[in-house]
Amino acid sequence: MKILVIEDNHDIMHIVNFILQDKGYDVVSCKDGSAINHLDTIKPDLILIDELLPTMKGSQACSILKADPTFKQIPVILTSAATNLKEIANDCSADAYIEKPFDIQAVTDLVENLLNRKIND
Repeated sequence: MKILVIEDNHDIMHIVNFILQDKGYDVVSCKDGSAINHLDTIKPDLILIDELLPTMKGSQACSILKADPTFKQIPVILTSAATNLKEIANDCSADAYIEKPFDIQAVTDLVENLLNRKIND
């Protein structure tokens, strides 16, 4: 299973990549929202995206994906330290959200649950 991690904080990206790769996932990373323009070649099974990116908000990218019939089935997890993250995630139709700072086990559990749900649908 391939996971696209879009995160502008290098340290957080490195930790998340390491943990997900350790769990056996193929991880592709990007530091800005430009990766959503290459989903047809990346072909992710899940996207973990930060809300506060340099070029575009994660919620904007999520809204674009969820409006596109080709990509709307890809689970999206929105991450941020924003206090209203639940509302932001609901507004952009994210499948889930994780507030920063986050527990690594919570991230891996959520990723596994969403991927299992996708497989079983």
